[in-house]
Amino acid sequence: MRTQFEAASRAEHEQAENRVQSLQLGEQANELAMKNNFPEAMELLRQALEKNPENGFAYSQQAKIYFSMKQPAQAGEAIAKAMRIQPYQPDFLFVQGVIEAADGNADAALRAFEEVTSVNPKEADAYFEIGKIWMSK
Repeated sequence: MRTQFEAASRAEHEQAENRVQSLQLGEQANELAMKNNFPEAMELLRQALEKNPENGFAYSQQAKIYFSMKQPAQAGEAIAKAMRIQPYQPDFLFVQGVIEAADGNADAALRAFEEVTSVNPKEADAYFEIGKIWMSK
């Protein structure tokens, strides 16, 4: 019994450590992405997801980078992965809305931005995007 407890404890500690390291790698990737250093940022995100495949923020950051690199299909795939992990995360919903709007899917974008405001009514950028869509309609 003691051996099983020690093994479970080690595995739990390793998993927690991997989650922390994954978050740190994601933060470092974000800093690189802000400097338009996309290849290095993507490598850090790959490492982050290797350590924790459930890091939705890493997928969201990948989506933002793909979008900036004008690769909408990859951006859509990455944000879909993030959304499967945390479907009501306002940042993920916002990114999804931006990608949908850029693809010309105004109704899908509008739904995503409205969902953002449902989850976080103080998200001014989502209201701005909603207004842009309604103006274009």
